[in-house]
Amino acid sequence: MSHREDAARAAAERWKDRERARYELRALVLELLQANKSMVEISEITGIKRTTLYYFVWGRNGKLGNAA
Repeated sequence: MSHREDAARAAAERWKDRERARYELRALVLELLQANKSMVEISEITGIKRTTLYYFVWGRNGKLGNAA
């Protein structure tokens, strides 16, 4: 098998298991935040919009939770 076929299979598995991918992304974003990266910098690194990253990490209610 070629490297591209292996990469395609790996990408398909990640697509199938979105929940695991979301959990992994959340963990990595939290690690980067602890390493003093801003959400803007993380957005540039990942290529994912900042607001989407906020949603992945803190959910629909955002960082403030139920404070509203």
